[in-house]
Amino acid sequence: MEMNATFIWDVILAIFIPVAILVVRGISNRLEKTEDLLARTREEYITKIEVREDMKQLMDAINRLDAKIDSYMKDR
Repeated sequence: MEMNATFIWDVILAIFIPVAILVVRGISNRLEKTEDLLARTREEYITKIEVREDMKQLMDAINRLDAKIDSYMKDR
């Protein structure tokens, strides 16, 4: 009976250890991909100051366009 329990335990470990290694390797790969994506996101992240500057330029352009439309409508 002792031989059977040892054999069963060896079979369980022989199945469990490779599966556990595959799971850990998969998790490690996913973590590495997530870290790469996070690093890329940080590089592409725009700051609030940059957004404000872009919005100011956009609003200035819209105001110039509005002034041109107003002057065109007065001429008509």
